[in-house]
Amino acid sequence: MSPKRKRYITGFVLLFVLYSIYFLTARDGFFYLIHTSRKERHIITFVTILLVYGAGLWALNKYFPLWTRSAWNLLHIVFIAVLILFGVFDWSMGGLPKSSRHFTQTIAETLVSPVLYVAIGLLDWSITKFPDQTKAHNKQSSDH
Repeated sequence: MSPKRKRYITGFVLLFVLYSIYFLTARDGFFYLIHTSRKERHIITFVTILLVYGAGLWALNKYFPLWTRSAWNLLHIVFIAVLILFGVFDWSMGGLPKSSRHFTQTIAETLVSPVLYVAIGLLDWSITKFPDQTKAHNKQSSDH
């Protein structure tokens, strides 16, 4: 197994473990919902997102092309900024409307789950596995 593949699988396992721990203890735990404040839940979610971001960055850092790290950084930075804006509004104004809470929960779940990591890995695999088709497609596109 190549070092790139080992690093990718290790990164996936790390992200899967973080995702599982977060959802088994934090998101689906009745005790968690009853005995933690909204601010504590925000902080736990934010820390989890940062751990997932760091783990994914570590996994993509050594053997993957620059575009994979750039995509990972861009997606996380943009979505984290959106979450921070909503969080500041929530903390300062006393609550978000239900639709906004669902929106922020969806963003948080997306950032915690390994879906983005897998998507970036699949894109990298398809580009490196079929480089001739990608070049031919780019040539055809530029000819038109």
